[in-house]
Amino acid sequence: MSKNLLIIKRMVMISILTALSLVLYIVGPKFSLPFFPSFLEINFSMLPIFIGLFMLGPVDALGIVLLRFLIKLPFTSTVYVGEITDFILGAIIIGGTYLGMRLFKNKNIFTFLFAFVFWIIGGLVSNLFALPGYIHIAGFPEEAIVKLMPSFLHATLDNYIWKYFILAVIPFNALISMCVIAVTWPVHARLKVLYNRIGQKNNND
Repeated sequence: MSKNLLIIKRMVMISILTALSLVLYIVGPKFSLPFFPSFLEINFSMLPIFIGLFMLGPVDALGIVLLRFLIKLPFTSTVYVGEITDFILGAIIIGGTYLGMRLFKNKNIFTFLFAFVFWIIGGLVSNLFALPGYIHIAGFPEEAIVKLMPSFLHATLDNYIWKYFILAVIPFNALISMCVIAVTWPVHARLKVLYNRIGQKNNND
């Protein structure tokens, strides 16, 4: 396959994965769990990005995150806080997982362990921006955030920050990372093979 066709194939795949991520983010299944704040919703919009990382590499995966970020900006309902938070999270997950891929060449369990750990780190770092961003930029009152916390956490204005990070952000990101990894692990190698086969027939003819 010529270099131009390889570039076109790559751009098409990036476009498809970006569109899938947007569809999953906007109209895909979303649900909250009673033991997390109601604004933390389980969704699978990171799944196409995660698959793109294994199929295409970190630069292309980051490109998917950036494209999704730019497309979502005009439709923001959070004064860009939510969009920036998602971008930070995606970039950290990609960077951490790629580090695991470089350290463990065969993409074994340790690579996915890196993904799990960096997903949690990404959740913490992104929420270090998100929480004050929602309060001071988007204008969400702290009292409203406290009310959205599960009642069993007994959150107050004095303790909700550490309870949010320790008892909500960490387990939430651990859960969603395990869900995405569970889907990606058994299929990423096969998808990579299928992607590499695209255009081979024409190349051999």
